[in-house]
Amino acid sequence: GVDWVTFSADGKSLAAADNDGSTYLWDIKTDGITATFADPGRQGVNSVSFSPDGGTLAAADNDGRTYLWK
Repeated sequence: GVDWVTFSADGKSLAAADNDGSTYLWDIKTDGITATFADPGRQGVNSVSFSPDGGTLAAADNDGRTYLWK
């Protein structure tokens, strides 16, 4: 199940952290998934956050690490 969601600063995207080890990126306008990021730790993602400029997405893994995607 989804543990955490966050909106991008411009309000156009939503990122969802899933306990299955994936992070999903949604386009708010189309209500569709635009990307799925597999968590390298495979322990489940418990939170996500966009950088202020929206260019980087951070995902906190249950393995104690944080993974970054541009």
